[in-house]
Amino acid sequence: MKTNPNSISILVFFLTLVSCQKDATPTVVPCDLVSQELNCSEPGKEFSTIVLPKNLRSWEEIGNWLYFQNRSTPGILVEWPRDLDIPEAGLAQKNFLAEIKLGETTQKMEGLRANSYKMSSFHYLGTLVKAEMERKNILTERPKSFEPIKVDIFVSSDSLQLTKLSRTIQLEWEP
Repeated sequence: MKTNPNSISILVFFLTLVSCQKDATPTVVPCDLVSQELNCSEPGKEFSTIVLPKNLRSWEEIGNWLYFQNRSTPGILVEWPRDLDIPEAGLAQKNFLAEIKLGETTQKMEGLRANSYKMSSFHYLGTLVKAEMERKNILTERPKSFEPIKVDIFVSSDSLQLTKLSRTIQLEWEP
C-alpha cells in the first residue's frame, strides 16, 4: 500500500497542533471587575489614582471607605487557550493560588470563580490597607500625604507557573 506524502504531512501537522494545544500556557491579566461569564469588564491598570474624601480621620476609616464605598478590588483573570478537560480543570482549581501583597502583608485573594477555561480572583484593597497599617501600628493615624501603594499579585495553578503582576495605586485627598 502506497502512502500519500500529503496525508502524512497533514497528520503530522494535526498531531503537532493538538500536542501544542494540550500544553498551552494560560495568560494572566489584571482585571478589577469580571462579569458572570468571566469576561473582564474593567481591566486593571498598572497605575491608578483614588481620590479620598477629606472627612476620613484614620487609616482604618480609609480602609473602610475603600471597602464599602469605593469597592476597589484589584484582581486577575487567568485564561487558558482551550477548554480544560474535567481532570485538568479539577487540578487547576484545586491547586489555584492567588495572593496579594502590600508592604509586609500578604493575603489570600477572594472571589475565586471558574469555568472550563477561565479563572478569576479579586481582593478588597480596603482589607489589605487596613491589615498593613495595623501591622505598622498606625491604623488610628490620619496620613497627611500618601506614598504610592505598590500592590503585588501572585498567581499559580497546576498548569501555570508562578506569575507576578504589580500595580501602583496613588491615594490622594480630594481638593
